[in-house]
Amino acid sequence: MLESSWVFHADPSPPNVSVARVTIRAIIPAFLGMFATFCVPHPTTVVPAGGVGTLVAVIVDSAGAPRVANAYIAEDPHVTIDVVTQGKAGTWADEKGIAHLGAWRPGTYTLVIRAVGYYQERRAVTLHSGQTDSVKVVVRALNMTSQ
Repeated sequence: MLESSWVFHADPSPPNVSVARVTIRAIIPAFLGMFATFCVPHPTTVVPAGGVGTLVAVIVDSAGAPRVANAYIAEDPHVTIDVVTQGKAGTWADEKGIAHLGAWRPGTYTLVIRAVGYYQERRAVTLHSGQTDSVKVVVRALNMTSQ
């Protein structure tokens, strides 16, 4: 059988008050940080009254053949040069040349189309509240002849 005993020693010196103050000074900011993270409401995305707009881009070459291409909105805050060069910006058009870019606030944006072997294309597009707008983009082939 285990027995435990508690021995209390009387310490005639007063407790170290400065250590207690330092500890409290370290704890309070940590507590306030946790409070702000978990208890204070964070701003939410407000959807416009009429809803958001979506965009469907149809990407073809000069002969009308569909092209697989990278399509993105230039104003997207997630688009950086690294994301673009890795081909991870926006979305990719499927084998039919159709790219779906959705859930954007109504307004005018710059649509950027990038495809291997083609010049980059930029188009101003206007998205309307609660509607799906579409745009057809014809990509021009790069002139790769050697001289």
